[in-house]
Amino acid sequence: MQEKTNYHGFATGTFVNRNSFATFMGMGFVIGAALLVFEIRSPARRMPNQKHKVKGFTTDAAYVSILMFVIFAALLETASRLGLISTLAGTWFTIVVLLIRTGVSKFKIFSVSFALGLVTLIGLISLLGQAMLQRFVYLQVDLGERLELYRQTWKMIETRWFAGFGLDTYAVAFEAFHRPELSTSLIWDKPHNTYLTLWSELGLVAGSLPMISVGIAFMMVLLSIRDRQESFFPASAAVGVIVVGAVHSLGDFSLEIAANTYVFVAIVALGLARRSLAREL
Repeated sequence: MQEKTNYHGFATGTFVNRNSFATFMGMGFVIGAALLVFEIRSPARRMPNQKHKVKGFTTDAAYVSILMFVIFAALLETASRLGLISTLAGTWFTIVVLLIRTGVSKFKIFSVSFALGLVTLIGLISLLGQAMLQRFVYLQVDLGERLELYRQTWKMIETRWFAGFGLDTYAVAFEAFHRPELSTSLIWDKPHNTYLTLWSELGLVAGSLPMISVGIAFMMVLLSIRDRQESFFPASAAVGVIVVGAVHSLGDFSLEIAANTYVFVAIVALGLARRSLAREL
């Protein structure tokens, strides 16, 4: 086993940094949320002369909740700010589409969402831990540096907006655009934004194709949730996972890590998959 050389005191799993591990945990948490809501909202066994009921909080739901708690604890130990935010956003999106799909009124969903949002915020403040809280305290300072990195990267994109500088050339090409306003004590080998990485290396046209593909997949998955009569759980999980990846990619490169990309593609593919015609017949 290789010795850990960076991010001592933070959970990184087998990943190179905490943010990549946070995305991995976030995708798992979203799948857990989809399983939990799907189990709770699944129809119970019908009884004669009784109204339709849902299962409610079953033993299986309790098991899923315990596993989700473990995943969330690991996520907090990464101290990844954007990892936490993207996970909460993806989880909320998954829960909302599942509740709407299972017949809960939109007014009730968003009213409860607002109330739970306040409760979650208060709860997180007490659960975040010192490492995560410290990182949120220094958010403004870090954000200023990150925005300067984005600004200088955009200047780089403007220079070769059509063709880009080529795959895996950002670290070398950026040296020509690196200005003193951004720390010169570090080697900026990535713009810490997957969208800017694609545009700087492939250009605005080719670099936008992966984003367009994911956007199309997102819309197809939403339509799949609406149209399917059965087995819409994989699609609801895929929706949340796409949100996690899209939000976290705004400030990091988690989906540029192969392990995360493989899991992301697999979950989205399962969400898009349809039963064969033979099975439907």
